Amino acid sequence: MSEDNAGVGVMVGGARLQEEGGRGSEDNAGVGVMVGGAGLQEEGGRGSNPAEGATSPPTVYRVYRRRWMVLTAVVLLNISNAGLWINIAPVAYKAASYFDVSLSDVNWFSLVFLFVSIPFCFIATLSVDQLGLKPAIQIGAILNSVGAVTRAAATAGLLPKQAEFPVCLAGQVVAAMAQPFLLFIPTKVSQSWFPETSRALSTTIMSMSNPLGILVTQVVSPLLVTEMKQIPILNYVFGGLAIFTQLVTLVCITRSKPPTPPSHSAERGERDRAPYMQQLKDTFTSPAYLLLVLGLGCGVALFTSLATVTQQILCPMGYDDVFSGVAMAVMILCGFVGSAVTSVAVDRTKAFTPIIKLFYACAAIFAVVMMEVRGRTQPSQYN
Repeated sequence: MSEDNAGVGVMVGGARLQEEGGRGSEDNAGVGVMVGGAGLQEEGGRGSNPAEGATSPPTVYRVYRRRWMVLTAVVLLNISNAGLWINIAPVAYKAASYFDVSLSDVNWFSLVFLFVSIPFCFIATLSVDQLGLKPAIQIGAILNSVGAVTRAAATAGLLPKQAEFPVCLAGQVVAAMAQPFLLFIPTKVSQSWFPETSRALSTTIMSMSNPLGILVTQVVSPLLVTEMKQIPILNYVFGGLAIFTQLVTLVCITRSKPPTPPSHSAERGERDRAPYMQQLKDTFTSPAYLLLVLGLGCGVALFTSLATVTQQILCPMGYDDVFSGVAMAVMILCGFVGSAVTSVAVDRTKAFTPIIKLFYACAAIFAVVMMEVRGRTQPSQYN
């Protein structure tokens, strides 16, 4: 008997936990749970009804191994898109020299994501609501790869020099359109594909992929671009990554949701979902939500500003591109550590509001400290 077809059954308090073999592909082996007439089963076998003479068959909730492929695709797409957003910022001076434009013009490579994401967040959420996860993610993947390829083509020497910057920026706009389709879906993916016991883990992994992409890009960009003529290489690398993630998406995401729901809440969410406009109305008429948006928006604004101009703050003081990239990467890494520590503290104390206030106050204080940083003694090439 193969490993996939081995089975173990346990009956606890009228609930049956069973690993049940099935014939077929890797997706057809797994774990099933039936509780109170409802079952959770990893795909591969038929659920059984422990109640004799039941008038209706129980609902069988199954979790599929393909869920990890879906998660992998979403993670890679967010890493790629985050890299496209921020990869010019760590080498802003060299990019300005390459395109023969000002630093303010170069900053639009980052800022355009913020402006475009506002209207497209509504388009993306409506697409997920009306079309499902698969079409929405595929739209995001296509926009991401088209934007990246446009940027790469703009600096491939095929266009007049004066046309490279506007075409490259146009590609950045297309990539920015992809962000809401990719960044806002982790909770929906977790609800549709993962059981309640692992939703927190899956949502965390997908949500952290965007800052992970920023962290890696802050370090990689200065290493790839040591002189201004290497800006095209940067575009080629991230263009290749975008194409790769597009192919991974085509292979890994073949449907919007599994054939059977992974949990009762997932089934109920699909059945009891309110119309999209009603959801918007409920959201934007909630004072608590609007207050949360204001606070979170200020925090994201501070982080985004620092991610965009860290090089422009540090390099004129005598530091190089690599140091400024590492400085930003360290800040993000500390955020990872802080989020892990905070999650444990919040879970134990339930002191959500005091902890949020404490960390916002710390962010404001250390932002002021960073503004007062002293430069190095040697002259800078960026002065």
